Amino acid sequence: MLALSSVSANAEVLGKDAIPTQILDQFYKRHPNAIDISAEKKTHFKQALYEITFKEEKDKEKIIELYRVNGRFFVNAENVTGANMMPAVAYDNLKAAFDTYTVKDAILVVNPMVSVKNMI
Repeated sequence: MLALSSVSANAEVLGKDAIPTQILDQFYKRHPNAIDISAEKKTHFKQALYEITFKEEKDKEKIIELYRVNGRFFVNAENVTGANMMPAVAYDNLKAAFDTYTVKDAILVVNPMVSVKNMI
């Protein structure tokens, strides 16, 4: 099962120095050479998370990972580019919730609990 994350219009982008130490410690274990690191506080699947955006090489595409407040890795996310890449159910939900809207960017997040349950 897939879920499209909602992005707050007033989301604050945090610099690397504002990311909690326990998250950075775990992040650098996974990506010791990461560059262009930024983060946003998010809520996905009713959990408070930090969405970390970074690159592993200067000319490569940005990578998105989500971490729990305690520093544990939660899940990867993918950029959804182009309006036609968003699932129809996401558009239906937007139309039902808002009279007008503009999608500036979107990411696709897989609920890790659903994925694990389906594998068992």
